[in-house]
Amino acid sequence: MIIEVIALLVSLLCFGIALLCLFYLKKNDTINIHFIAVLIIIGLQRFDLAAFELGLTSKTYSPVHLYSNYFLLVFAFYSNFLISLVQVQKNKYLTIISFVLPVLYVIIVNLFLPNFRWNKIVVSLTLVVYYIIPFIELIKYFKISKPKLNNLDATQKWILLVYLITGIMVFQGLKFFWFTPGNETIFVKSSILYSSVIWLVLLCYLLINPIILFGEKNLLKILVKNHSQHIKIWSSSLITRVDSKDLNVYRTILSNINENLYLIKTLESNDEVLSKYVLDVTQISKLTSIPKYHIKFLFKYYCFCSVKEYSNTIRILFAVKLIKNGYLEFKTIAALAQKCHFESRITFFNNFKKVMNLSPTEYIKTLKLTR
Repeated sequence: MIIEVIALLVSLLCFGIALLCLFYLKKNDTINIHFIAVLIIIGLQRFDLAAFELGLTSKTYSPVHLYSNYFLLVFAFYSNFLISLVQVQKNKYLTIISFVLPVLYVIIVNLFLPNFRWNKIVVSLTLVVYYIIPFIELIKYFKISKPKLNNLDATQKWILLVYLITGIMVFQGLKFFWFTPGNETIFVKSSILYSSVIWLVLLCYLLINPIILFGEKNLLKILVKNHSQHIKIWSSSLITRVDSKDLNVYRTILSNINENLYLIKTLESNDEVLSKYVLDVTQISKLTSIPKYHIKFLFKYYCFCSVKEYSNTIRILFAVKLIKNGYLEFKTIAALAQKCHFESRITFFNNFKKVMNLSPTEYIKTLKLTR
């Protein structure tokens, strides 16, 4: 009963995430069409089987449930999703072959070897190959990106988690297939139901890490669009050519630039963080676990202001946000300056005028006129 409910929950999560991908994520570097196909297939499988097992319907419509050989067609989509996550050079022939082979196999088996027991060796080998090919692409990906294991970004952790769990699923499938006697349809049904627990873990990890679901570039656009002021601080591309002395750092940080910028922008939007800390290189490093020399590189080549100017600008923008939220209805400007970590009222006034082109008093008057 519990496992069927989990399968039903997973199906609803799959449909929900697939809809997000289709309607809100037109240009995404992380989620891809293969993943959408996998989500729909996984969702339909579990919805159909859970509804049948829970007695919500008296008939199952899943071809996988009715005929076990179709299981390979599902794994073809899954294998292509794994490859597309990390493929360094797009190879359309690899994609075509991975779809053509299982289709031919299923046709041949249906025509000449209808008994599933006669072809379990071929099925097992196909499952292993479908796992080894993406694994080879994974090795190529990490050879090029060369990430440190103690400094993986959310997307890289997601990739490793997917491959690890896929390996467990393949192992469990082979174990069920070779060492569990009984009807093969029962084997497929058990695999679908019990793998729902694994899929629930994957989907939950996906939801609590929006950078994977939406992609770094899209999240950066959302954060910039919702920023309290249209003040240009960060660039999505290099502002200037990288010096030869910084090329090694650039190669190291290249695959993580968008994620690091996203993490920094997240801090800029966090009122609790801004209330407690002044954002400088040291503090950003502590709060994000991004190495200091990476942050210094970002400020040098992706930021339109110096570290000091950045720190002052972020504090002033925080002050503006507090003013808009009615902070000065109960507090003084001096209290506001202290809240934003300025040493004196004069320093606060000078920086406010520099950033907003208005004094705090002038800005408040302007704000009242526009309401």
